[in-house]
Amino acid sequence: MTFPDDGFWNSRTSLREIKDYAVSRLVSPDAVLAVTLCRIIAATPPHVVLPPTIGSDYGSLNFGVVILGNPGPGKDAAFGAAKALVPDIRDAPVTSVASGQAISALFGQRVQEDGRFRLECKSPRAMLRYSEASNFRALSSARENNLQPEVLSLFSGQQIGDYTKNRELSVTIPEHGYRAVVVISAQPSMMGMFEAGVGVGFQQRFLYVSAYSDRLNVRAIDEEAVMLSSLRKFPYDTKLLPEDYPIEQMNRLYECGSYARANESTPETSHLRMRAMRLPSAVEREIIADKIRVNRERGGNPRRAHGMYLQTKLAAAFRLLEDPQSSAITQEDWDLADMMMQCSRKCYEENLREYKSENLNRRADCKEEDELIREQVDIRALRATEKRIVELLESSAQESVSRAEISRSLSKRQKLFMDEALENLTASGVIKCGKGRRGGDRYSLI
Repeated sequence: MTFPDDGFWNSRTSLREIKDYAVSRLVSPDAVLAVTLCRIIAATPPHVVLPPTIGSDYGSLNFGVVILGNPGPGKDAAFGAAKALVPDIRDAPVTSVASGQAISALFGQRVQEDGRFRLECKSPRAMLRYSEASNFRALSSARENNLQPEVLSLFSGQQIGDYTKNRELSVTIPEHGYRAVVVISAQPSMMGMFEAGVGVGFQQRFLYVSAYSDRLNVRAIDEEAVMLSSLRKFPYDTKLLPEDYPIEQMNRLYECGSYARANESTPETSHLRMRAMRLPSAVEREIIADKIRVNRERGGNPRRAHGMYLQTKLAAAFRLLEDPQSSAITQEDWDLADMMMQCSRKCYEENLREYKSENLNRRADCKEEDELIREQVDIRALRATEKRIVELLESSAQESVSRAEISRSLSKRQKLFMDEALENLTASGVIKCGKGRRGGDRYSLI
């Protein structure tokens, strides 16, 4: 059976094997591929960067993935399948953090030496994993919590961590001194969290993939699962990626606070150098043209902001997936990344529509429930009015009571139901209506 994206999955052995392995394990190939790329980037040293095509700063490879689906489609299973394909991420901790300060603590720590505190590199990489988007939202929405702003800094490889009053104890991680990827599993009901982040650029930092796949619909029930041993490209060997700098050099970088300062007092042979991946000239022209367009449109569609940046990161990840030792991104890498970006936008829009539809249905249900509640309240008020009228007639020393007297004995709310209450009591044979000497209505019990 053919699918619209067959060309994408059959373009490379690595992609075909990811697709076959994922389908055989009953998980979404898109989700498995996205997390596989995340794990490869997590294992890549932080000094491997993107070239300064825009501005003069290097770009970080750090990026994030959101796996979208209702409960039960296999969001966590897709994460597990990617872990089997890329089992080694060079001891990167895979964990969630509760605050921005906790992020910097993943990478660095203060140690006391000779009476003073020195900043050390604890780990140059980490994978932030939130199995429930609601957990991330709850943590980041807490008062004075800087989790979301710090996550924004992660994607650009900026310095993270804040200087405290006691600078000896502050933990600040230098720019491009760490590698970080973020994977969040979310239900469509959580799309509001990402929509609310459009204005600050949070929503645009992520690649969105679905936990569903039409390919799973045609998988034979008795089909045997694909074994890792049968694959040519996997398990992926992260030892072929560029090596990390020795921990002594990373400690020097952390203590000095930047690559430039760390290199000032060291011999040329021990300098910390950035390794920039190279882009095809056609891709560079496309990036520059897009930047000019954004400037002309004063930003344009905010949901497309950072789109080229994320696509470049994905292209780099495709290059490292195909050839871990290569630093030259190809046009094919770029085209594959573009296809993933299109898939991401489609996935986001579909889940956003579902989120809005759910919200409308929820609001309609609430409105309907409110109307039912008001109806019940009105019925109770009517019954109370009827009861009050009967009590008045029973206690009256007169044979009948005028309409005006009944009205004066009712509360302001009961007056609203008086006419209906009198009609009900008359129709049910509880009271009767007669005419007084002046022609007004008078009521009495039967």
